[in-house]
Amino acid sequence: MSNPDAELIATYKRLVSAAAQAAKNAYAPYSHEPRGAALLTQDGQIICGVTVEIATFGASIAAEINAVCQAVALGHRHFKAIAIAPYSNPSGNARQFIAEFGINVDLVMGTEEGVQVISLKELLPLHFGPDNMGDSKVKGVATSGGAL
Repeated sequence: MSNPDAELIATYKRLVSAAAQAAKNAYAPYSHEPRGAALLTQDGQIICGVTVEIATFGASIAAEINAVCQAVALGHRHFKAIAIAPYSNPSGNARQFIAEFGINVDLVMGTEEGVQVISLKELLPLHFGPDNMGDSKVKGVATSGGAL
């Protein structure tokens, strides 16, 4: 786990707060576990997503996947961090979804002491991404070897 500096900690606290605020808009009538996610883009914007459940659970959308989709719809392809509130580790599917746009993303957890950070790369060490597809120059996506 990394030890972010004071400015980054303040940014990550705002990210956790944005995720908690977004969770209030989640649609979770089946699990009764509304979640929000806040994604920090490379240029410093915070974009939120929420859990959206439907009766056929397999088609439900996790908050972190929803946040990535919102960001992509707005033209973003590079991310620094994501917070999920209330925090739970992203599913394997959500980890892979985030990793599509770069493996060097911090997962931010709000704690009583402030924030705790773990890298996506730690949770998904042998990820599969654009650089596994033979053409590592997928338009607009940084591969694991690229700078994010």
